[in-house]
Amino acid sequence: MSADIVYKDYVSVSEVWKHFLRAENGLSAKCKLCKKILKTKDRSPRGLHVHLKSTHKIDTKNVHSSSSASTVEESEVQIISPPPLPPPSSNTGSNVSLESSALELPARKKRQKITDHFLPVEDTSMEKKVSRMVAKDGLPFRVFCTSKDMRDLFNSSGHKLPKSPNTIKLIVMDYGMTLKMKIKRELAQLKEDDHKFTLTFDEWTSSMNKRYMNVNVHTYLKGKAVFWNLGLIRVFGSMPAENGVSILKTKLTEFGLILEKDIINITTDGASVMKKLGRLISPSHQLCYAHGVQLGIIDTIYKKQTDVEEEEPVTVTESENDNEVSFEMDEVSSTDSDDDVFHCSIPRMEVDLVAEYAGIIEKVRKLVKLFKRSPTKTDTLQIYVKQEFGKDIKLQQDCKTRWSSLADMISTFNRIKLCVSKALIDLGLEADPNYSLSAEEHTVLVNLDKAFQPVKLAVEVLCRRDTDLAIAETTLRFMIRKLEELKTPLAEKLAGSLRKRIIERRTNLTACLLYIRDPAKYQADKEEFAKDGTFKLPAKNVIRTEIKSLIERLHSQHCVTNSQTQINSDPSWSIASTSAAAASDVIEFDDDYNDNEPLSSLSEARKNISLEEELQETLTAFKEPRDRDRKLTTNSLESLIKKEMNLYESGGSKGELLQFADNCLRSVVPTSVESERAFSAAGYLASKIRSRLADDSLDILCFLRSYFQNHSI
Repeated sequence: MSADIVYKDYVSVSEVWKHFLRAENGLSAKCKLCKKILKTKDRSPRGLHVHLKSTHKIDTKNVHSSSSASTVEESEVQIISPPPLPPPSSNTGSNVSLESSALELPARKKRQKITDHFLPVEDTSMEKKVSRMVAKDGLPFRVFCTSKDMRDLFNSSGHKLPKSPNTIKLIVMDYGMTLKMKIKRELAQLKEDDHKFTLTFDEWTSSMNKRYMNVNVHTYLKGKAVFWNLGLIRVFGSMPAENGVSILKTKLTEFGLILEKDIINITTDGASVMKKLGRLISPSHQLCYAHGVQLGIIDTIYKKQTDVEEEEPVTVTESENDNEVSFEMDEVSSTDSDDDVFHCSIPRMEVDLVAEYAGIIEKVRKLVKLFKRSPTKTDTLQIYVKQEFGKDIKLQQDCKTRWSSLADMISTFNRIKLCVSKALIDLGLEADPNYSLSAEEHTVLVNLDKAFQPVKLAVEVLCRRDTDLAIAETTLRFMIRKLEELKTPLAEKLAGSLRKRIIERRTNLTACLLYIRDPAKYQADKEEFAKDGTFKLPAKNVIRTEIKSLIERLHSQHCVTNSQTQINSDPSWSIASTSAAAASDVIEFDDDYNDNEPLSSLSEARKNISLEEELQETLTAFKEPRDRDRKLTTNSLESLIKKEMNLYESGGSKGELLQFADNCLRSVVPTSVESERAFSAAGYLASKIRSRLADDSLDILCFLRSYFQNHSI
């Protein structure tokens, strides 16, 4: 009777039915591959899966058909209200219940566990949440105890907040110490992998007139620059350079770093105390290029009353320390993202614009205040602005301690000066000498704007976290070239001032990194800037000496090993090594020898020495031991570096020594802007409202804020 059963294709979400035809009554199926008929007990396809896997080696158990959305929706409708099936044939002799006659349901998805609906414990720990909200969002400790909504939110997440602000503080402090230990382990691992580090640090005075020092550690890791903010150190009383070195070593010791062995370079501003500190330590010292650009602007645009860097005495007393920090970031900032750039500020002492620009800038300031203080006048101005630009553009008020804000004010004014003129006509103020600008004054503003733009762009690039000495060098060359192309008296004067400040800050480390990046490009630049006193590049022997001193200081064990390898592998040293061995044998043989013995007795002792050894002794007698020792200890490493440089110039790869120097030099940062960012964060945390923060609390909060921002968690 099976011949009377009709088999047809069956559409299902199960992959198995692609290989079978289904009977009309649903009790059997016919294989398309081997034509075998299989019974489907209770209309279950389990036997069909077994047949495919055992006979045809096809596993369809966990595979679902990729049917279209319409097919899935159709099947869902059938599941909700299945159509009636025809009764089973009487010839089969089997009793099938109504429940078993339902259509086959889609295969079940993998059963989810209850833990799948929760994040890992590390990401949802109360300690991390509280610490992040305190350090990154600036919430006081007391808010966690007084805010009912916040406590309800934590309770709904399964956390029970303490009711005491002191307990909240202990939670944050403990979590900060845990992260410090984690970073200490990371730095220890990097030290084992032969990584070296660069420091940026500076000092800052809080709103409560407390002085702190910030230290940041930088290195070059996996093709990118990384850094760690180590927090703040309280400085009591005056801080001469000797005390600064002691404080710096103490902070580094907390994280397992040694100043003499692990630090390549320090980058600071140009205050006299920092210059002397750089002379007292073995790492090299790089002065901040951003501060140099700032001082170049001051030399050109502002009246030079007191030079902070040059005229400040080296021995700093408490009263003189007020002028040590020549740059000041905003103490309260609403944002502190990774993209914020260094806002150059003039010294906190009073400085004024030179007479050539003071009157013009004062008129622009009056115009800005005229519109900013009157909503009616602002609406009149914005009518013309929208007609020309299609959007609102507001005039900006500069800050007298920010030359970058002065540049923004001038740039915005020049952009909408026609709209301002039309608004002044409507207001009847076009003839007022306090607000009207002549054509010559407009020309001065345009020249100021053109001179400021390349300088602003250069500062933004210099202050990026991925900028190294080579990028800084290229940026400074671009800035000077653009200024000189303007061919205006202001631009030429500004370029001259900037050249002076750049010369004070360039070191041979820049030349070394440029050479390692591309020797051919270095040679071309050397010829191009041969007559340029600012960007002149040294000869290769200077680079070789600099790399040699870097390796000797930071990688002494490696240096000794390679020196011995050079001595043993170079045939030119074979005579010296053989003679040295022979001499040692003679000394060991003649233990009882003294200067008063006759030569005859000495010749008796040397009867067993071979002719070759005697010849080597004779040859050695014509050499000066002092010169030979000097070559063995000094020239071996330098000759290795020279060979690697020659190989690299001829198209080969970097040798081990050049690669080590490259990794070290790439971690040297050209500005101390990271400390300025840290001070901005510290000012945000230790505001006038939260002025009673203890020193250790401020240290941990600044450390945590930097950590959370860098890890984006």
